[in-house]
Amino acid sequence: MNELKVTGRQEFMGLEIPVVLGGFGEGKKCISDKTVAEIHRMEVWNVRARITDNIKRFTECVDCIDIKQRLYEAKTLDTKEYLIALLTELGYAKQSITQAEHIYILSERGYVKLIKIMDTDLAWEIHDKLMDEYFEMREEKHFYEELSPELQAIFAHDKKIQVIDKRLDHIENTMTIDYGQQQELRNIAKCRALTIIGGKDSRAYTFIYPSKGKFDKPIRLYGRLNSRMWHDYQDYFRINSYRNTPAVRYEEAVAYLNRWTAPINIQLDIEKANADEFDDYDVLN
Repeated sequence: MNELKVTGRQEFMGLEIPVVLGGFGEGKKCISDKTVAEIHRMEVWNVRARITDNIKRFTECVDCIDIKQRLYEAKTLDTKEYLIALLTELGYAKQSITQAEHIYILSERGYVKLIKIMDTDLAWEIHDKLMDEYFEMREEKHFYEELSPELQAIFAHDKKIQVIDKRLDHIENTMTIDYGQQQELRNIAKCRALTIIGGKDSRAYTFIYPSKGKFDKPIRLYGRLNSRMWHDYQDYFRINSYRNTPAVRYEEAVAYLNRWTAPINIQLDIEKANADEFDDYDVLN
């Protein structure tokens, strides 16, 4: 068995999974049953059972390695300490190492065999992502190692630039509009509301819905119009306040407010208020 080693961690489907090399050949990536369980949202005992129940399909040292079996067979203290340290680095708790009957490490081929045993749409979907984003990355690494030191330095610099670009994109995508833009949106919304209601000189602008009860709070039609506009705005942009409008969507926000139209029930109320057609029996709930 080639030496297994954890060389780092990699983000995959929102998880930080260990990058494991060796075991099945120098520089070849492999994956633990624990990581498989995590990315497929399964219990680790379930993954092990699938392998154990179909162990005849798996070739030792080609498809899988049973680390727990290696622990049983270890003849030196150094070997046992190496294997326990490896499992600990892979995220296995000391108790789970002790209690487990098997702890499998799978090669790329072994992982494919396991997916065939699972044979669900979700399993194959995750398989495709793992092949592209985890196993296939080894070719890029080998190519990089064969380059001259000068070219490696150039590629390293380029990767740093890519990381910076990603961070800048993240900042840009999460940054919200500034105070000046907030004020501009408020002004646009105010102008739009006044246009819809007929201006400050219209009857609808000062109209207050007739009270239906002694303790009812008076409701202005203009206030109701504004509230609905901002409600629709926040719902469209999926935010809890116009102040949290993403900066990258500011132009879209301006266009939205300039084109917003009141729902038909409010439009009818505006028409009736301007025509002085409201009476005590014609008030919306």
